Amino acid sequence: MIRKSDLFSFRAYFLVILLTIAGCSTMKDKRIQRINGANVELVQIGSKKPLVIFESGLDGHLEWWAKVLNEVSKSHSVFAYNRPGIGGSTKTSKSRDAAQIVEDLRETLRALGLAPPYVLVGHSAGGLYLQLFARKYSSEVAGLILVDSTHPEQMHGSGAKENWPWLTKVYFDLFVSENGKRELAEINKSGQQVLMTQLENFKFPIILLTATDPSEGGSDYLKDLIEKRKKLVELYPNARQIFVDSDHAIPLNKPEVIVEAINEIIAKSPNRDN
Repeated sequence: MIRKSDLFSFRAYFLVILLTIAGCSTMKDKRIQRINGANVELVQIGSKKPLVIFESGLDGHLEWWAKVLNEVSKSHSVFAYNRPGIGGSTKTSKSRDAAQIVEDLRETLRALGLAPPYVLVGHSAGGLYLQLFARKYSSEVAGLILVDSTHPEQMHGSGAKENWPWLTKVYFDLFVSENGKRELAEINKSGQQVLMTQLENFKFPIILLTATDPSEGGSDYLKDLIEKRKKLVELYPNARQIFVDSDHAIPLNKPEVIVEAINEIIAKSPNRDN
C-alpha cells in the first residue's frame, strides 16, 4: 500500500522531472556566458540596484524561476543561473559544498560586473547556500528571502537518507544528476558551514516563505522535514515568516508570493535605484 507521504514525495519529484525536461527548452533572455574557462548558463536583466539573485534547489534549473523572473524583471534587475553540471553550465571537479558554491557565485557576479547590494532569493537547497552567503557577506546583502529553504540540519535524525521514503530513494537514484548527488553528499557539511558562521550586526530584512502542504506528514521522515522547515525561523528571530498554501514547489505554484516578498524588501532598501 502506498502511503500519503510517498505520494507527496512522488508528486514533488515528478515536478522536478518536468522542470528538468523544461530546462532543455528556450527561455527568454537565457544565454551561455564563458567565465574563467567554463560555460555558465544564466539570465541577467537590468542594471538597477539592488540586484535580485535567484538560487535554485538541488538539481533545479533556472526555469524554476520563470514566472517570478518574468514579473520581477519588469521593474527590478534580476540574475538567475544554473550551477555547474546543470543545463548548459560546465561540470566542475570542485567541491559542491555551500562554501564553494557561494564563492563560485560571487566570482560569476564579479566577472559580469554585477556589484552589490543583492537581494538573495533561494529555494530549497539554494536557500541553504544563500544563508551562508548572507552570513559571510552581510555587507553585500539588501535582503534575504528563503523559499521553503533546507534547514542546516535537514538531513540529521529522521531526515537522514536511510530514512527516506522508497519513492524518494528511487527518484534520487534514477533522475538526479551527478552534480545533484555530489551536492547532496555535501549537504551536512554545508549545513555546518551555515551554523558555524555567525550572522551578526546585519541590517537587512529576512522573509521566510514556508509551504504548508501537507500540514501533517504520514512518515517520520516527512514530519521531520516539515517541522524543520517551519522551525527555520528560530535561526532568524528577526525574520518574518509567511506560511504559503502550496507544496514545496512554491516558485511554480505561488510565484506571486515570492514577487510580493521581493517588492517588499526592495521598497525598504536605502540603496535602491528608482
